[in-house]
Amino acid sequence: MTRELFIREDTGNTVYGVGRVFDGPNTGLWGNLTTGALEVFDAAHWADYATPLVELGNTGLFEADMPAVFNSERTVLIMYYEQLGANPDVGDTDSTVGVYELKDQWVASLSFFLFI
Repeated sequence: MTRELFIREDTGNTVYGVGRVFDGPNTGLWGNLTTGALEVFDAAHWADYATPLVELGNTGLFEADMPAVFNSERTVLIMYYEQLGANPDVGDTDSTVGVYELKDQWVASLSFFLFI
C-alpha cells in the first residue's frame, strides 16, 4: 500500500495520524507502530500510535502510507493531528478524521473536519 493517508493542513506544520480499528472483530483497538500490534488504548503509548505525514513541497498537502499493523483490518479510523511539541502528544491539536476501508486497496470512504 502506498500513500493512502492524505490531508491538507497549513504548510510547514508537523502532522501525524493515529489509527483505530473502526469495524470488525478488532473494533476499538489502536495500532501501536512500535510493537506492530493492535492494543487497547493507553495514553502512555500515544507517540507509538503516531504515523508521521510528509508535506509535498510547500503545498500544505501531506501524505503517508497506511501502517502495516492495519493490513488485515476491514475499516480503520485515522485521526489527524498537528504536533505542537517535540513529540506526538495526546494534547496535540486535532485536525481531520478519515475512515478507510480495505477492499483491493485502502480507500478513503469518509472524511470530515472536527470543530472543537
